[in-house]
Amino acid sequence: MLKQCDRVLLMDFDILAMSGWPDNYSMAKARRSRDLWLFSALIAAVIFLSGLTGFIPAWIAGGGFGAFVIILMLGVPVIRRIYTSRPSYLDLIVRRQQLLRDARKHIEHLEGKEGLVWQCARMAEFNPALRAPRFSELLTLSEHRTLARSMTRRDYIRLYLIYLLEAEKGYDRVQQAFLDGNQKALDRGWASVAASPEQRA
Repeated sequence: MLKQCDRVLLMDFDILAMSGWPDNYSMAKARRSRDLWLFSALIAAVIFLSGLTGFIPAWIAGGGFGAFVIILMLGVPVIRRIYTSRPSYLDLIVRRQQLLRDARKHIEHLEGKEGLVWQCARMAEFNPALRAPRFSELLTLSEHRTLARSMTRRDYIRLYLIYLLEAEKGYDRVQQAFLDGNQKALDRGWASVAASPEQRA
């Protein structure tokens, strides 16, 4: 039982916890900044195109063109980092995708060819939390060797992490029970050896 679930000891908590995950507030704030940038660029472009058609004076259209170019340049990552340290909306999306990719790769490593979650389920006797219904889908996916590619959301990966933490508790209890059993066997063995001279006498 210990050998079948020993890969749980390879778990990297930081990777599965995805502690650097951009929160929804940061995403919403970055999205508003992006929308404002796009809206400003659109207004400047409309002013410039209106000048080409003769609706507004040429000097205003020229100013619109200049503003359009400047606004576009402010959106270039290299230039953007000069005037602000806040990540853009695209940066945050890329960060989330990278964290998901790293977590899925680690899960694939943990599951291996045989699957890990469904094998650790045998330790439920030592940790009943492993029998919780919310883990049933994880067990099925692990048994069919499709768990890693099914981890497409942060919620799924967090559930996987919770299961492994419970499995780790079960593993420790199984290991302790194994050691205690061995110690008792050794104690009984030494006791019988110690008692034998008295019996001979």
